[in-house]
This record gives sequence, C-alpha cells and structure tokens, in this order.
Amino acid sequence: MPSTGRILVVEDDPSICDLLVGALTDEGYEVQTCDRGADALDLLETWLPDLTLLDLQMIDMTGEEFLAACRQRDLPLTRVLLLSASAHLSRAATRLNVAGALAKPFDLDRLIETIQTVLEQ
Repeated sequence: MPSTGRILVVEDDPSICDLLVGALTDEGYEVQTCDRGADALDLLETWLPDLTLLDLQMIDMTGEEFLAACRQRDLPLTRVLLLSASAHLSRAATRLNVAGALAKPFDLDRLIETIQTVLEQ
C-alpha cells in the first residue's frame, strides 16, 4: 500500500535532492524541494508539509537558523527530520527538539522506514 503525505526536502545538494524526490515519489509522497532555507520559508507560507527533511548546513543558513525563522514567522512546521554529515547530529537533534535525525550518507530504506514511523506518530 503506497504511503501518502507531503514532504518538504530542504537540501542544497542536487544529487541528494534527486535521490530523495525519486524515492519518496515512488513511495507515494507528494514532494517539494528547496535548495535554500529562505526559499523553503517562503514555500511554507502557502504549502504545509507533514514532514520536513532538513539539512543542517545549507548555502544561506543553518538548520537551526531555519527553525528559528519558522518560529519567528509563526509557520506551522510540524515534524522535522534532520539530515546531515555533522559529527554533532544527535546533539543538534536533541537541542532543536526535532522528530529525529539521520547521518549522511544514509541508507535509503532506513530513511523511508524512519519517515513512515515519524508520520505514524
């Protein structure tokens, strides 16, 4: 049975974006991508995802700055899953109070399972 839901991918690496869009679309998700945090903030004004996959280090801002801007703009960002190669990923996930975190490079099957688990909560 295919999954349903909306997922926003905020990631500045085009190859990772392409991989995620293909895999998530195949799973039945509606996917939007932004390679800059500012663009994602603008998108969130009109399109509410069920889950956001957020890179911690983007071209124009950090994941922490992005989440702070969401709060400042009072955007109803629901669940966030961090994706990063940062050595401090689990610490950042706890500090930012997000639904979870996966280190890059990540296993695609594990990512899909994690997404499904987060969306079922």
